[in-house]
Amino acid sequence: MGPVKGRVGNLVFTTWKGKNVVKSRPERKAEITENEKITNSTFGYTQKWLTPIAPFLKAGLSNVEGFESTLTARNIATSLLYRDALIEDGFNSRIDPSRITISAGRLPLSEDLELHFDAEKAEVKVTWDPKVPANAPGRELSSGDDQLMLLIYNPEERLVFGKVHGALRETGEQTCALEPEDKGEYHVWVAFIAENRNSQSDSRYLGSITLG
Repeated sequence: MGPVKGRVGNLVFTTWKGKNVVKSRPERKAEITENEKITNSTFGYTQKWLTPIAPFLKAGLSNVEGFESTLTARNIATSLLYRDALIEDGFNSRIDPSRITISAGRLPLSEDLELHFDAEKAEVKVTWDPKVPANAPGRELSSGDDQLMLLIYNPEERLVFGKVHGALRETGEQTCALEPEDKGEYHVWVAFIAENRNSQSDSRYLGSITLG
């Protein structure tokens, strides 16, 4: 299943010479239809959802294979969101966080990624096996100096914690303290970013935690 095609808000996703491109829709003066109102409402909702995590998207979705190189990380994130994570229900459309992609690439993830949450300390820890299996696809791109990207996001309150460029792969763990007063449900994703920033891994959703 390829990237989304067609109109999304004021953008039009299409293909040209085998590549995915995005264009702006021309403005018009005629009154918009109910379906167009729903389309615009849904687009506004998705962009509001993505805006707080823009720095993570920029690191994880730059120059993604299969997308035109001129597309921004935000364009790619929007396309993937509509394709994979949007549950359409008119004005009540919603996003499934477990299907959101914040990073995509050939750099391998680590084995045994685990999420740990200490509610008393309001602290998140992610652990992993620092070693990349010899037969792992993309192993030649990996290094012990790859850095973990950790995103902890409460979309209801638009609260973000984590690290765009965090702990080195070779360390095997990353911790992040939350603010105890910022209560609510948080969703957690991870990916690896190469030290030279030329490649990144696919992201993985590790689940949700509740603070407070």
